[in-house]
Amino acid sequence: MLSLVQAQHHLKDKAGDSGEAELLLPDEFARYFRLHVETVRRWIRTRRIQALKVGRSWRIPASELTRVSKEGDRKSTRLNSSHIP
Repeated sequence: MLSLVQAQHHLKDKAGDSGEAELLLPDEFARYFRLHVETVRRWIRTRRIQALKVGRSWRIPASELTRVSKEGDRKSTRLNSSHIP
């Protein structure tokens, strides 16, 4: 298990950026996408989104918001283009 400070350092080292990585709780991530928190927890379990266990709870890097948003945009573009006659 990582402490919050260790988790932030781990994410910063992994991302290679100079600032501190912002970490979100699963319910914060869920609110952003208007998802149920259990959906976010399932995504964590299935590794659809990156997360770190801090104590007994999970933290999701804010960079996952951007990645998941872009992934959703690509899927909706594919779906829309497939319906064009």
